[in-house]
Amino acid sequence: MRAIIQANDRPDSEALIRSSLGNSFDKAWVKLVDNPATGVMAGTLYMARQIEGSLAATIEQSVEQSVEQPVDQSVEQPVDQSVEQRVEPSVDQNAGSVDWSHADSTIQRITP
Repeated sequence: MRAIIQANDRPDSEALIRSSLGNSFDKAWVKLVDNPATGVMAGTLYMARQIEGSLAATIEQSVEQSVEQPVDQSVEQPVDQSVEQRVEPSVDQNAGSVDWSHADSTIQRITP
């Protein structure tokens, strides 16, 4: 008799166990993934901290330099952005190399 009752309750018991184990697994998985020292994203998070630290130091240095050397804005020259000429790099077909020495940028501004 008891075996018949347990057989009828088996699907419910299995569902309860699956739910409990699933929740426990999800919590453990999130804990492992989100761990900044050993998780899946640990390398990416480390690199992000290094980049952010480097950027913060660079910004701090540029702010210190701008405070030490104020810019004289009365001599500012207007930039004519109406005329642009695109400069294409020259490619040597024989050597397979690109010569970029003729331009600092691929866009040169020409003032008339």
